[in-house]
Amino acid sequence: MSSRIIEPSARSGDSRPGKEATQARSRVCDQLELIPITLGSQNLVEFVESVKQVSRYVDAVCLDSISTLQCYEIETILNDELQIPVMHNEQHGSAIVVFAALINAARLRGRKVGQLKVVIAGDGPACTGIAELLLAQGIADIILVDSQGIVSRERSELNAVKDDLAWLTNPGNRIGGLQEAVNGADAIIASGGEVITDLHLDGLAPDAVALELVPSHPLFVPATEPTAGAGRPVISTRINKFLAFPGTFQGALDGGSKCITLDMKVAAARAIADIVAEKDLERDQVFPDWQGSGVTRAVARAVETTARRSLEPTVLLSKGFQLSNSPT
Repeated sequence: MSSRIIEPSARSGDSRPGKEATQARSRVCDQLELIPITLGSQNLVEFVESVKQVSRYVDAVCLDSISTLQCYEIETILNDELQIPVMHNEQHGSAIVVFAALINAARLRGRKVGQLKVVIAGDGPACTGIAELLLAQGIADIILVDSQGIVSRERSELNAVKDDLAWLTNPGNRIGGLQEAVNGADAIIASGGEVITDLHLDGLAPDAVALELVPSHPLFVPATEPTAGAGRPVISTRINKFLAFPGTFQGALDGGSKCITLDMKVAAARAIADIVAEKDLERDQVFPDWQGSGVTRAVARAVETTARRSLEPTVLLSKGFQLSNSPT
């Protein structure tokens, strides 16, 4: 029997999923059935209550196409109140795939992933989700750049999520725009916002990688006046968050988990990274083809193993206690 996942959204009636999303939905693995539903209300409380009502008939909730300001609160409430896996795919699916790419970018350069200097350019939940996962995995030198410039502690108009990130990222408290942010960075991740040209890329470190989350239009364009910067990277294939979906959900459900944890997201990222063999790593080949048949299975297995491990009981022994077969 297949598991059922709802994908609730508050899209207008005229909105339709893009080509990439449609293709990804058609590739949902045999054990999952994705059910997109459109909820008429734009009100947060009404939206959450509607999802909670429908959730009684499904096994998981995949959030997507929700306004930036509401997605964080909606996901938090649903995770707290539902006993089934809930994940905002734009945030966490994107973060999983980007972390996988950075793992391989570090391998390619013979470095640890925590040593990378990363710039995340764009507005929206994908950028904040990426930053949160990278911080949790020890990448401390991160700079976020939104439509108003570098996210820094000097800015007073930030929302609550970005304000928190302003104190956790940008260790040098740089100010300015994208041009100032990219200086010396090992990787730039583009997710909407300012178009990135060769003039920006020239500021990156030698052998840097540039990653673009799949948007509605390309974010990287050639400069009208090309420059001869030695650090200009090869731009990688555009990243698709569906590398992480539906394997993450499948693994969580197979593992009997009632939520999708940080450890599961990391396991999914490492599974994606490991698919690319060491000999095949290139700056434009740091993650596998999202349409590869092995990706979903690999992610599902890794997440399931992590989920089952988290369910194993932990036995705490009092100080001085010895097991019966322990040496005396």
